[in-house]
Amino acid sequence: MVDRRQADAWQDWGVLDPLWSNLTNEGRDHGAWDLTEFWKLGEKEIAGVMSTTDRIGYPQAREEAFDFGCGVGRLTRALTAYFDRCTGVDGAESMVRLATELNRGWPCRFVRARDSDLVRFPGHSMDFVYSSFVLQHLRDEVAVLSAIDGLAHLVRPSGLLVFQLPTSVPSRTLRGRLALRTRAYKALRRLGISPRVLYERMRLRPPITMLAVPSDDVCTHLRSTGLRVLQVTTETFEVGPVESATYFATPADA
Repeated sequence: MVDRRQADAWQDWGVLDPLWSNLTNEGRDHGAWDLTEFWKLGEKEIAGVMSTTDRIGYPQAREEAFDFGCGVGRLTRALTAYFDRCTGVDGAESMVRLATELNRGWPCRFVRARDSDLVRFPGHSMDFVYSSFVLQHLRDEVAVLSAIDGLAHLVRPSGLLVFQLPTSVPSRTLRGRLALRTRAYKALRRLGISPRVLYERMRLRPPITMLAVPSDDVCTHLRSTGLRVLQVTTETFEVGPVESATYFATPADA
């Protein structure tokens, strides 16, 4: 449920600046990420999540993990320290190709699939399903909730679904001012100008959209689909600012 132009934008990001588009820290665009630091931040994020899973007692097995919207595999790689087998999924072929290249020798695989493709994967087959900084880029709230349903279907009984999603983003006015470069990028891209010229010479960016869903709406939806919400953690990111929540849920009959 990512529209065609947004899908094209992520394909461009996978070629132009894949690390920064996966982790948009200030001053790290245009190839400025140190790859070692990039991986270590993934390890830190997953270590924090797994610390929470230890406290809540789920998942009860650690065989299969699924990372939705994996990008170049920053978090998929980190998950291999905790699970026997890890699958990273992304909708951009450029991301999947680079993830496969960068993670050779690690016990993880990478597959191209969008949120509407989740039905391709066997239901109730994953001990741990994770998604971070991904669902916020879908088309609208309906698409987000549909993707959550698809992810939930993958979780085994006694498994765990964990995903991050903003609950509040900057006003449309502020976002509009910040999006000037992305609007120019889209217009010039339609005219056939090379994405590398736009990004490297003109300092224009492919669009990265963001939406928010209130936490109460998400929790209500999770419960309505047969999931038990075990914990919700919140965080504020300075850019924006953006209020965000991370949800931990398991099948209700677990």
